[in-house]
Amino acid sequence: MKKEYSQLLAIVNGAIHQKQPDIDSYIDWEQMQVLISNSGLYGVVLSAVGKLPEVFQPRKELMDAWRQTIVKRVVRQASSQMELGRVFRNAKEQGIRLISFKGISLAALYPNPLLRFSSDADIYVDAAERSRAEAMFVQMGYTKLEGCSKEHVPVYGIECDGRYLKVELHDSLWEDYEGYQTELLDSLQLLDESSLIECSPCGIPIVTMGYENHLIFLVFHMAKHFAFEAINLRFVLDIMLFIERYHEKIDWVHFWKLMGELKYDKLLASVLKVCYEYFEFNVDILPKEFEKLQISELFLEDILLRGIRRKGKSMEAFAFVGYMEAYFLRDRTHDSSKNILKIFPARSELKEKYAYAKKYPVLLPIAWGHRLFNTIHYSVICHRKGYAVKQVVEKAKYRLDLLAELGLLEKE
Repeated sequence: MKKEYSQLLAIVNGAIHQKQPDIDSYIDWEQMQVLISNSGLYGVVLSAVGKLPEVFQPRKELMDAWRQTIVKRVVRQASSQMELGRVFRNAKEQGIRLISFKGISLAALYPNPLLRFSSDADIYVDAAERSRAEAMFVQMGYTKLEGCSKEHVPVYGIECDGRYLKVELHDSLWEDYEGYQTELLDSLQLLDESSLIECSPCGIPIVTMGYENHLIFLVFHMAKHFAFEAINLRFVLDIMLFIERYHEKIDWVHFWKLMGELKYDKLLASVLKVCYEYFEFNVDILPKEFEKLQISELFLEDILLRGIRRKGKSMEAFAFVGYMEAYFLRDRTHDSSKNILKIFPARSELKEKYAYAKKYPVLLPIAWGHRLFNTIHYSVICHRKGYAVKQVVEKAKYRLDLLAELGLLEKE
C-alpha cells in the first residue's frame, strides 16, 4: 500500500478513537490534503492531525487556515441543525409526518457531531402529503430550487446565517432508481409506521427509521453511489459507527439474508473488512462465508480516491462519469441495449444545468440540443487534452469489472 494511503487511514482511525495517529514518517501535506478532501472527513480529522508530533504536522499557516475554515463550517452546521428542528416543529404543529434519514442521525455517531459536515438535509414525506409539506416550506420562507429538484425529490433552500441550507424532500427512498432490486426494496416497507423511532440526535427532536431499516437504507445508498459514482471513507465510517452504536438492536441473521437477496452482501462485507483492518472495528457480525474475504487493493484505492483515479484531470473524470451514466441509464428493453444512450431523456432525468426545461416543459427540445452540444463539446476538449475515448472506456470497464466482482451488476 502507498505510504500516503496508510497515513490517511491512520489519521482517520486516530480521529474516530480520539488518539494520536500511529504515524512515524514525513507526511506530504499537499498530497494528504487532496486525500482528506476526497474522504469527506475534512472536519472530522482535524483533531487527530493536531495530536501528531509537531514535526509531522502541516506548516502553521496551513493549520491556522484549516482551523478557521472548520470554525466557520461548525457555526453553519449548528445553524443547519437548529433549522432542521424548526422544520420538524412546524410539521408537527400542522400534522404533517416528516421522517429524517441519514444526516443528523449519522452526525450524532461521531465524537463531535458538528464536524461531520452536510450540505443538505434529507427528509421523507408520504406522496399524499407532499403538497402540504411543500406549502409548509414556502410558508417558512424557503424557495423551491427547480434546477436541483427531481421528480420524486423537490429541493427547497433558505438563507441560514450566511449559508444557503438545502432540504431534499423525498416521496420515495429510492428517488428515480429503478434497479433490479426495486420490487424487493419496496416490499421491505422501511418506513412502516410501527417501525419509526422518535429521538433527539444532537438535541434535535426528529422522527427517523428503525435501526435495522435505517441500516438497510444506508447500504442501499452506499451501493447506489458506488455503482454510479464512487464512495469515500465517510460512507464507510457512517456504516461502521451506526453498527457500533446499534448492533444489539438488529437481527443479524435476518439482515444478512436480506443483504444476500439484494446482492449487497459482498460489498458490505468488503467495507466491514476495511473497518476491521484499519479502524479497530470489533463488532463480530460478519457471516462465516466472508470471514476469509480479502480486501482488494483496487477496492480500497477506489474508496480512498473517491473513484477518481488520476488526480487533477477533471475533464477525464467528467467523461468517465458520463460513460457510467450511459451504461446504467441505457434502454434495457432494446436488443442493442449496451450501445443505446438516452439522447432524449425525460425532464426528471435532466441535470441541474438544464433547470429551465424542468420549469418550462416547452423548452425540453432545446435542452436535448443543449445536452447533445455539451456532450460533443466535452468530447472534443477531452480529446484535445489527451483523454482519448479509449482511455475513458478502459477506466469505466475497470469500474464495471469491480462492480461485477462485488455482485452489483445485473446478469444480462
